Amino acid sequence: INTYFTNPACLNQSASNIFIQPTPFDAVELIKLTLTYSPKPVDILVLGTMTNIAAAITQDRSIVAKIGTLYFSGV
Repeated sequence: INTYFTNPACLNQSASNIFIQPTPFDAVELIKLTLTYSPKPVDILVLGTMTNIAAAITQDRSIVAKIGTLYFSGV
C-alpha cells in the first residue's frame, strides 16, 4: 500500500498532486490494507454507519489488534 500512495505511476499522471487522487480500493479493502500494513495502531473516525468496519473485521479478524481508538458519530 505504501508503494501505491507514493508511486505516481499507480495514479493519474495528469494530476498536479498525486495525494488527492481517489483510491482504487473499496472502503473495506482500504481499511484492511491500512490496518494490516500500519506499524502501530490506527485511530478510526466513523461518520456514518459502521458496516465497512464490521465487514473488514469479519473478513480479517487479525486487524482488530491494529485498531487504536474508534471514534464514531451518530444520530
